[in-house]
Amino acid sequence: MKIALIACSKSKANTAEPIPAVDLYTGNLFKAQLAYARQVLKLPDDRIFILSAGYGLLYSSWPIRTYDVTLGNMTTTEREEWVERVRMRLTVPLLVYNPAVVFMAGKLYREDLIHWLKNDWAKLRNADPPEIIIPHPVDYGYGQQVAWYIRSCQ
Repeated sequence: MKIALIACSKSKANTAEPIPAVDLYTGNLFKAQLAYARQVLKLPDDRIFILSAGYGLLYSSWPIRTYDVTLGNMTTTEREEWVERVRMRLTVPLLVYNPAVVFMAGKLYREDLIHWLKNDWAKLRNADPPEIIIPHPVDYGYGQQVAWYIRSCQ
């Protein structure tokens, strides 16, 4: 069983009202990765999670408002607090699904979480860490990733 973690996008729907997280993000990479999770991985939306700089870990159906926060602009302390919020929310899906974790997120979004999964989570559970999958080549830039995910869905 798998879960997907997709990073949010800077591009967002222009709305003042809360809308489902999966509908808020409009960036090309986000949309391509969402299509990959649904079509290639065949994951239902309840196993697709969004790594949001503003909110932490989101279930794709959770209604949220637009925001303007990036991990790149956070201080080290703010980023550590963000990682802790994500880890707390990620614990439930990990316990429920005992999944392989598919990271469709940049290095800044995934590196601390992968370290936690491979070390602290595995020790806490006294078990092997979950399988970590990064589908796209890790050295690809934004445009290359968009193209890779689009090609993979065809």
